[in-house]
Amino acid sequence: NYYRYIYNKKNAYLLGKLIDSEFMDNHQKIECLKKLQWYFELGRSLKIVGINQCLKKIIDLIIDKDYDNAIIEMNNLKEYRKTIPKNERARSTFPTKEDYSEMQKYDKEFLSKRGE
Repeated sequence: NYYRYIYNKKNAYLLGKLIDSEFMDNHQKIECLKKLQWYFELGRSLKIVGINQCLKKIIDLIIDKDYDNAIIEMNNLKEYRKTIPKNERARSTFPTKEDYSEMQKYDKEFLSKRGE
């Protein structure tokens, strides 16, 4: 469960940094998404909840290997994120207390898989 919570926190942060990057072109981002597709897919099996809906749509596209549309959505979100204050932008990539409460519903399921 510890790793599920860490994954939830870092998953959105990682994607937010990739979206906001000014140093990578779309082709480089697609290559990065291809290499990280397994990582984002892992979220489904870990029952990760509470990801910002805009990010969730992008993650679903990455999982489905629809990289071109993922890039389109990422670029749209990047333009929007430029209009909001930096502190709000940073906060938007982290799960809330409510998100973690929702994740707790699955904690026992993961413990039972380990035989505890």
